[in-house]
Amino acid sequence: SMTSCMQTNNSHSSDNGLLGNCVSTSDSTGLRQAYTIIKNKCIDCHNNAHDSWLKNCTNQDWIDSGTVVAKSIENSSLITRMKNYSPPGDMPQSAPAISTSDYQILKDWINAIP
Repeated sequence: SMTSCMQTNNSHSSDNGLLGNCVSTSDSTGLRQAYTIIKNKCIDCHNNAHDSWLKNCTNQDWIDSGTVVAKSIENSSLITRMKNYSPPGDMPQSAPAISTSDYQILKDWINAIP
Protein backbone atom coordinates (compact mmCIF):
# COMPACT_ATOMS: atom_id res chain seq x y z
CA SER A 1 0.00 0.00 0.00
CA MET A 2 1.04 3.58 -0.55
CA THR A 3 2.35 5.59 2.35
CA SER A 4 1.95 8.96 0.66
CA CYS A 5 0.12 10.55 -2.24
CA MET A 6 2.65 13.31 -2.67
CA GLN A 7 4.09 12.01 -5.95
CA THR A 8 4.03 14.02 -9.15
CA ASN A 9 3.58 11.02 -11.45
CA ASN A 10 0.93 8.36 -11.26
CA SER A 11 2.70 5.08 -10.65
CA HIS A 12 -0.40 3.12 -11.65
CA SER A 13 -1.20 4.75 -14.98
CA SER A 14 -0.01 1.73 -16.96
CA ASP A 15 -1.09 -0.90 -14.44
CA ASN A 16 -4.30 -2.17 -15.97
CA GLY A 17 -4.32 -5.00 -13.46
CA LEU A 18 -4.97 -2.50 -10.69
CA LEU A 19 -7.68 -0.62 -12.51
CA GLY A 20 -8.56 -1.62 -16.03
CA ASN A 21 -11.11 0.20 -18.11
CA CYS A 22 -14.33 -1.53 -17.10
CA VAL A 23 -16.46 0.94 -19.06
CA SER A 24 -18.46 -0.44 -21.98
CA THR A 25 -17.04 0.42 -25.38
CA SER A 26 -20.58 1.30 -26.47
CA ASP A 27 -20.84 4.15 -23.95
CA SER A 28 -21.47 7.41 -25.78
CA THR A 29 -21.44 9.90 -22.90
CA GLY A 30 -17.67 10.29 -22.63
CA LEU A 31 -17.41 8.05 -19.57
CA ARG A 32 -14.48 6.11 -21.07
CA GLN A 33 -12.42 9.30 -21.39
CA ALA A 34 -13.53 10.50 -17.95
CA TYR A 35 -12.69 7.12 -16.42
CA THR A 36 -9.17 7.27 -17.87
CA ILE A 37 -8.62 10.75 -16.38
CA ILE A 38 -9.96 9.63 -12.99
CA LYS A 39 -7.78 6.50 -13.14
CA ASN A 40 -4.66 8.51 -13.99
CA LYS A 41 -5.19 11.59 -11.79
CA CYS A 42 -7.35 10.58 -8.81
CA ILE A 43 -7.03 6.93 -7.86
CA ASP A 44 -3.54 7.10 -6.33
CA CYS A 45 -5.04 9.03 -3.40
CA HIS A 46 -8.72 8.12 -3.73
CA ASN A 47 -8.11 4.44 -3.16
CA ASN A 48 -9.05 3.74 0.45
CA ALA A 49 -11.98 5.81 1.66
CA HIS A 50 -12.99 6.12 -1.99
CA ASP A 51 -12.52 2.44 -2.80
CA SER A 52 -15.86 2.44 -4.57
CA TRP A 53 -14.37 4.66 -7.29
CA LEU A 54 -12.56 1.56 -8.53
CA LYS A 55 -15.91 -0.10 -9.16
CA ASN A 56 -17.75 2.80 -10.84
CA CYS A 57 -18.00 1.32 -14.34
CA THR A 58 -21.25 2.93 -15.47
CA ASN A 59 -22.83 6.36 -15.29
CA GLN A 60 -25.40 4.92 -12.89
CA ASP A 61 -22.57 3.72 -10.60
CA TRP A 62 -21.24 7.29 -10.42
CA ILE A 63 -24.72 8.69 -9.78
CA ASP A 64 -25.39 6.07 -7.09
CA SER A 65 -22.06 6.94 -5.42
CA GLY A 66 -23.30 10.50 -4.86
CA THR A 67 -20.31 12.09 -6.60
CA VAL A 68 -22.07 12.81 -9.90
CA VAL A 69 -25.47 14.33 -10.71
CA ALA A 70 -26.48 13.84 -14.35
CA LYS A 71 -26.44 17.07 -16.40
CA SER A 72 -25.48 19.07 -13.30
CA ILE A 73 -21.81 19.87 -12.88
CA GLU A 74 -22.64 22.41 -10.15
CA ASN A 75 -24.19 19.61 -8.04
CA SER A 76 -21.54 16.98 -8.83
CA SER A 77 -18.98 16.88 -6.01
CA LEU A 78 -16.49 15.17 -8.34
CA ILE A 79 -16.30 18.55 -10.14
CA THR A 80 -17.11 21.06 -7.40
CA ARG A 81 -14.44 19.69 -5.06
CA MET A 82 -11.75 19.64 -7.76
CA LYS A 83 -11.13 23.40 -8.07
CA ASN A 84 -11.60 26.40 -5.79
CA TYR A 85 -12.82 24.24 -2.91
CA SER A 86 -11.52 24.92 0.55
CA PRO A 87 -10.45 23.07 2.56
CA PRO A 88 -8.43 21.10 1.44
CA GLY A 89 -7.88 22.99 -1.81
CA ASP A 90 -7.60 22.00 -5.44
CA MET A 91 -7.30 18.37 -6.49
CA PRO A 92 -5.06 16.60 -6.94
CA GLN A 93 -3.26 17.78 -3.82
CA SER A 94 0.54 18.11 -4.01
CA ALA A 95 0.51 17.21 -7.69
CA PRO A 96 0.12 19.20 -10.90
CA ALA A 97 -3.38 20.58 -11.33
CA ILE A 98 -5.68 18.73 -13.68
CA SER A 99 -5.38 20.21 -17.16
CA THR A 100 -8.05 22.52 -18.53
CA SER A 101 -8.80 20.01 -21.28
CA ASP A 102 -9.17 17.08 -18.85
CA TYR A 103 -11.37 19.22 -16.59
CA GLN A 104 -13.57 20.04 -19.60
CA ILE A 105 -13.80 16.35 -20.57
CA LEU A 106 -15.09 15.54 -17.08
CA LYS A 107 -17.66 18.35 -17.25
CA ASP A 108 -18.74 17.37 -20.79
CA TRP A 109 -19.22 13.77 -19.63
CA ILE A 110 -21.47 14.78 -16.71
CA ASN A 111 -23.49 17.10 -18.97
CA ALA A 112 -23.96 14.23 -21.46
CA ILE A 113 -25.35 11.72 -18.95
CA PRO A 114 -29.01 11.20 -19.83
